[in-house]
Amino acid sequence: MLNDLARLGLTVHHHHLVLRAMARAVLVHGGTLAYGGHLKHDGCTPILMDEVERYAHHPQRPDSTPAGTPPDLTGERAPLWMVLAWNVHRQHTLTELRDADAALSLHGRLRCLDGSGRVIDMATDRQHCLADERLDVPEGMSGTALTALRQHLDQHTHARVLLGGKREGYSGAMPGLLEEASLALKAPRRRPLYLVGGLGGIAAHMVAGIDEGQHPACAALVNPSTKLGTNAHHALSDFLQQLDQHRATTGNETTRWAALANGLTDDENRLLATSHRPAVIAALICRGLAALAARRTET
Repeated sequence: MLNDLARLGLTVHHHHLVLRAMARAVLVHGGTLAYGGHLKHDGCTPILMDEVERYAHHPQRPDSTPAGTPPDLTGERAPLWMVLAWNVHRQHTLTELRDADAALSLHGRLRCLDGSGRVIDMATDRQHCLADERLDVPEGMSGTALTALRQHLDQHTHARVLLGGKREGYSGAMPGLLEEASLALKAPRRRPLYLVGGLGGIAAHMVAGIDEGQHPACAALVNPSTKLGTNAHHALSDFLQQLDQHRATTGNETTRWAALANGLTDDENRLLATSHRPAVIAALICRGLAALAARRTET
């Protein structure tokens, strides 16, 4: 995504500002953030933790928890879920995991998953390991574990924001953002999708595909000389076909934008998809979520 940022006249700082604005908008409205990533200090984790410490409501970790209470592996109402796939948390020591969990303090929960996406205690499989020992990840298991992570998140969240994303060098059969979008569309309970393509990545290709050449701003997000690999190309085609199927079955979703089912109009979705302005992106996501909430209230 770094090459895309440079081509669009942006830097990684813009990505961080957008992430902060989206997180802040969710938190000040009392919502919960779920991030399925890693604990690296140069990634999204410290940014999200900083926003949670500043803006999160209603801490969910009282010190008065009765002795003998089983560990809370869910943290359903915590403002931040930091969810680690099996292959990710095995690359950390138990000390690092415990330190990260403690750093979340009152405002978050660290979730570790097994290879099938079930929540496990972070000490699982480490009974005979030293606190500073890392565990091996068998070759070929990373992609499966990341798919299980995305399935877990899809089952435990209500909406999904798709921003940036790798189009090459990814683990698994397809780019992660495309797999997340596909899972959301396949779910029995539709999850609204908010697509932010103004910072490049595979999200920009998704935007261009959805818009079908109707607006130059959407097409301009993709460098014409950039070609997707075979797997990424097929996954993008499958995603667009899923949107078309929703259009055909519902009858009231006349465009691919409408099939995202996110409470925004086509024009609002295009603005969200092409903007790199943090305030605009955050405001449009909140507008869509508010519109969906209003519809539920009416019914």
